[in-house]
Amino acid sequence: MKRQKKQTAAGRNCPDKELLSALAAFLALILAASLLLPGCAGGGETEDTTAAAVTLPDTGATEALTTEFSAKNLLGMKDFGKEEVVFYTRNYSGEWCSDLINDQTIGEIIPDSVASRNLKIQTEYNVTLSEKKSGAQSFYKDAEKQISAGDPDFDVLYTSIRDAASLATDGFLTEFGSVPNIATDKSWWSPFLTEQMTIANKCYYVTGEITTVDDISIRAVFFNKEMLKSIDASEDLYARITNDRWTLEDFFGLVNSALIDVGDDGKIELGTDSIGLLAEGTLGYQLLMGTGEKIIGKDENDIPYVSVTDPRPVDVIDRLTSYVSDNRAVMTNDPVYKPFGEGKVLFALVTIVRENSLKSYEVDFGIVPYPKYNSDQESFHCYSDAYCPNAISFPFGISQDSLDRASFVCEALAIESVTTVTPAFYDICMKTRYAKDEKMGDMLDIIRKDYMIDLADIYLSAWGIRTPVTKAISEGSNFTSAIQTTVKSTKIKITATVKAIEAVDH
Repeated sequence: MKRQKKQTAAGRNCPDKELLSALAAFLALILAASLLLPGCAGGGETEDTTAAAVTLPDTGATEALTTEFSAKNLLGMKDFGKEEVVFYTRNYSGEWCSDLINDQTIGEIIPDSVASRNLKIQTEYNVTLSEKKSGAQSFYKDAEKQISAGDPDFDVLYTSIRDAASLATDGFLTEFGSVPNIATDKSWWSPFLTEQMTIANKCYYVTGEITTVDDISIRAVFFNKEMLKSIDASEDLYARITNDRWTLEDFFGLVNSALIDVGDDGKIELGTDSIGLLAEGTLGYQLLMGTGEKIIGKDENDIPYVSVTDPRPVDVIDRLTSYVSDNRAVMTNDPVYKPFGEGKVLFALVTIVRENSLKSYEVDFGIVPYPKYNSDQESFHCYSDAYCPNAISFPFGISQDSLDRASFVCEALAIESVTTVTPAFYDICMKTRYAKDEKMGDMLDIIRKDYMIDLADIYLSAWGIRTPVTKAISEGSNFTSAIQTTVKSTKIKITATVKAIEAVDH
């Protein structure tokens, strides 16, 4: 089966009116039911691993929606005779674990919605879903061994995006042009994100509604409302977003105003002094992505190239360097959200799932997208790395029957998630239970509308250019000269990657 032509939309697609009506009715029912439950998910850090955001699907003009939006209505009936589909999943002690397989209800809305979805698919298609747990956050080497031996004991891989990219480059995955049943151009597979991850028009891994981990890795700007009032009582960041007046100049003006050196001892200490901005060590890179620029771009043939040395990104980086380098109001730390929750930090750049983590702190906060470079920038952008989110892929060499069954089940799970898992998290939890105010829901819609992922981050170790770019911004060195040697070596490495992918014939 040939892969369908990819969409070129910048963001997520919108459903037709009939689907909106059906989804609205469903959300009303699930919201009413959720009021009886003690919470959206389990306590503590485990909540972060069971969260995702809702993507509304575009069914297309030729797809008839009958009584409800469901896998059965879109895909028809199948009977797999209780055959098994085995998912080899990222399951370890960290927080970016698999959320695919859950067959028990525990009285919490998000994991229960996963269990409900899975039970429905298993029942309707007479199929068994099982999980092989990795025990490690990165396990592509073990997957490679099994695939190369010709007898993998799994049908579907659920790895980090970085692991999936390594597997694809080494020729261990099946290109989606040869995968039946999966419609990668439909929004339950996030085509706007897929387009950013392909190379040479080859697609080997996708993410979307089937998983609840992809969207929670999106980073946004959290702000301390009380600190903001102490700086400027009239400042309304939400109004700035609505009126399209949120730029780097505005952002760093507030950042610098927030600096308070308690005791005037000349030393700025996290937790003692008040600072304007706290982020991970990738601060400069994150802000670069917020301006709509990437380190790696792609040409008309979908071939990657180093784009960060083009005129606009160089101008952006020069501006970022002037704001960040030697700025006492700016600090990097890991973790970020805990110091922010304890106060004395005006802005924190963290993943949107921290909205839930911060509910145990007293800080009154809001969420807005990353600032634009200037007023000429058309839209807001946010950023997701390639370590946190997970992707679905299919190992090369499994039998056609196994591939047919596994791909059909994955498509059914993704479709079914649209009215189960994702609204449970996004509409009920993120926009209602976790939110500090009504406007945060509108901000989350903007944040999720057009977020970016960079091939420089996906191929972080293989290409080696993201870290030098970040370092150049933070250290305030001349950018062009600082990364000149890195750019030369990265170009060679990109060429090698492209050749390896083009050489794969499956």
